[in-house]
Amino acid sequence: MNDVTVELSTAPVPPGKRSVATFSRTMPFGAFEWDESDEISGLDGSANTSELHESGSGYLGNVSSAAFLHVAGISFASLDILPSSPTSIGEISAGMERLDTYINAYFSVFHTSYPILHEATFRAQQVEIIARPPQVLWQSLTYIVAAIGATATASDRTLHQSYFKTAKLALTINILECGNMTTVQVLALFAQYLQKSGNKPNQAYNFIGLARRIALSLGLHREVPDSSNINTNAWKIENRRRVWWCLFVLDFEMSLTLSRPIELLQGADVQIPLNILDETLTMTATQMPEEVLETTIYTGLICQAQFNVAIADIYNCLLDEDNPAAEQVIAADDEMIRGWSASLPPFFAEHMPQDPKFVLSHSILHLRPWNFRIVMYRPFLIQAMEAASTSLASPPSKALDAIFTAARRCQEAAKETISKVDAVMPYLPKTQLASWYMLWFLFQAAVIAALSLRDCQDAAEAEQWRNQVDCTVRLMRTIECLVSKAARCVQIVENVVLSRSAQPIDLDLGEIPSADFDADFNEMGIMFNSSLPDQFGHTDLID
Repeated sequence: MNDVTVELSTAPVPPGKRSVATFSRTMPFGAFEWDESDEISGLDGSANTSELHESGSGYLGNVSSAAFLHVAGISFASLDILPSSPTSIGEISAGMERLDTYINAYFSVFHTSYPILHEATFRAQQVEIIARPPQVLWQSLTYIVAAIGATATASDRTLHQSYFKTAKLALTINILECGNMTTVQVLALFAQYLQKSGNKPNQAYNFIGLARRIALSLGLHREVPDSSNINTNAWKIENRRRVWWCLFVLDFEMSLTLSRPIELLQGADVQIPLNILDETLTMTATQMPEEVLETTIYTGLICQAQFNVAIADIYNCLLDEDNPAAEQVIAADDEMIRGWSASLPPFFAEHMPQDPKFVLSHSILHLRPWNFRIVMYRPFLIQAMEAASTSLASPPSKALDAIFTAARRCQEAAKETISKVDAVMPYLPKTQLASWYMLWFLFQAAVIAALSLRDCQDAAEAEQWRNQVDCTVRLMRTIECLVSKAARCVQIVENVVLSRSAQPIDLDLGEIPSADFDADFNEMGIMFNSSLPDQFGHTDLID
């Protein structure tokens, strides 16, 4: 049997006790309080929180980074934190002149993944061909669209902050006194910005929660009955569907990142949107157009919604204090995730070329299954390690075989993620938004490869893991100019590899940019239960 040790933690936890399921119960309730105000975090959202595994980040469940930090005893609090540079008045003035440019960028990049707005309606309201929403809502909507659009460009670094601040100043508590579609859209877009660009995950979670409540009050979760007075307006029916399912996808993303329960499927019977061309459904249409067999603005939303529905049950099981058995998770993968993959329309299959405006949406969709496999299989890494340490007293069993299979699938998912990001990066728009997503996928996979390399340097796969780590570092370096946290992610990966490595790999970190690490680590939504055992081959572990 191979010799397996655990030296990741400075405060070791006895074998059998390394459970992330009990993480929240070990925390005093006061530790879940959080503060993401601008006075604390600065306009750039680099929140100056205390260590994630101690306090200050809100409740984070079993699949969060806090669980990993708590179990492993890892602290990165020593990273330098420097003040951020505020947006200057000159930049803000210049930004107002480029408002239309960033609105165009929103619809060119973000809209193809999350079509929560109807572009023709927004454009008509912008030039006042049709009535705008109330002034407060319209100002908030315009500037939050510009803020997200600014992150969808390669040129902007800080202007998105001034746009967001303007949108935020226009938003008051009074918007909750009325319920309408625009309010839902504004709140959902605020949540999107705060999560991906503002680095304020708890605020984002609250905004998406408000949007969800108002959407429920509008009945967006229910399909319009035949007797309804809007049943003759096909556009209104379809628009309700699009807003609801965009809200569902955004809410699911945030819940998964923070490891919190999902609720939007309960009592909902609204149909998934149609895959149609925008120009075929006008605001006065009384009949739904035929769906098309090609990629549209709504294809990515449709497929993401179907994926989230497919994984909802197993995700909720992962949140339970008693983790599901390996056999159950493997079965969910084979039946639900692979079944979803097989059901994708041929024109949006993984290897089908896409129009440039759909490449990001297509890439995100096909990386998500591999990312979720990492999330659902990594709890079994520690189980495989503990099984290795007691294998002489524990004969092989079906359950043990399943644990080893789950551990190997976790490593395979990490390998596939890194390979696919490497393949698609040259074809993605060079924007902050695209880079944020690629970093989110890369980082989670990279830590699996780094842990494998650190603990299994003599394994046959060690060279593969080294190549995966090197590839990840190279890719992260290419997006540092767009997403500053990429450099910090490189340092994390290096620290994992070097934490018990006899032969350090040569990674030139350079200067780590200013910002607080813990909040960024939280935003990545990473959780790893412990260090890896030697390679999870059946023979290596139990013979």
